[in-house]
Amino acid sequence: MTNFNGYNLASSFANVDLENNADNPYLYCLTLLGAKKAGLGSDFTKKVCDSLVNTYYTTGSGMNYYGYSCDNTAQFIIALAPYYDSYKTVINDALAVIEKYDVTGGYCYSTDYTTANTDSTALALAAYAAVGNTTKALEIYSELIAFESSTAGVFTYDGEENAYATSDELFALETLLNALPACYEGTATHLL
Repeated sequence: MTNFNGYNLASSFANVDLENNADNPYLYCLTLLGAKKAGLGSDFTKKVCDSLVNTYYTTGSGMNYYGYSCDNTAQFIIALAPYYDSYKTVINDALAVIEKYDVTGGYCYSTDYTTANTDSTALALAAYAAVGNTTKALEIYSELIAFESSTAGVFTYDGEENAYATSDELFALETLLNALPACYEGTATHLL
């Protein structure tokens, strides 16, 4: 699927000017997924991954996007996870950074906002699941479910039902389900 109404999508991806980075580093994950769908090779994905690391990552602090946070660093890990073998050192550093946000009841956003919340807990779970650490992801899952409201499947932020928190939770569960070993197939429906 590289041709869309006469427009060569693969060529467009291949010619992206990585010096003019996206205003939002969260879009790198989508870029990498699109590149894979377009059939672009490892040279292109390496350029994209290197751009993400070199532009937004600080060793020991995480991904800087309007500051450092659990959420930013988790999104960084999720984007790079398919390339873990090539980026093992920086991903492991990012996982260590996420642990700085581990507080009672889940994960907090930043050093300024230290209360556990659905979004940060869900994204921490997704980061661990994305790199294949389902044991840690399932531990975090046990904290995440505490944020579910009285409405089944709806999650809260600051005690109130929240669509954004629910979307982060759903993303985390999808990432976790994709990472679970085959032995869980058909038995993981209790996670939904």
